[in-house]
Amino acid sequence: LGSREAGVSIARIKIGNFMLAGVLAGLVGIIEAFRINSIDPLVGGPNIVLLCIASAVIGGTALLGGIGTVTGAFLGALVLTILQNGFTLQGISAYTFNIILGIAILVAMILNVYVARLRGAGGT
Repeated sequence: LGSREAGVSIARIKIGNFMLAGVLAGLVGIIEAFRINSIDPLVGGPNIVLLCIASAVIGGTALLGGIGTVTGAFLGALVLTILQNGFTLQGISAYTFNIILGIAILVAMILNVYVARLRGAGGT
């Protein structure tokens, strides 16, 4: 509201943001098509989607929305990458990583609910 009163064109900024997001999504789609050598949407996708959701949740993004930062998602992705590389170097099965990933998502969700309840009760 304050920016509109200051003379900033809100509609123009919204449209520009959506255009930028669309262009960047298209660029990522092209890069991903080169990476997996296919444009089939079912090739190589489910595992990457799970890792993306897990990194966001571990980084502090609430699944119900409204809370989360880009830095938190980046740190969650960093933690998952370090874990996955460490498991690979130690020769631990990929199935074990998926179990650890599921446990980490559950713990992060429980912590998100706990923090939300603390905020609602007037805690820090």
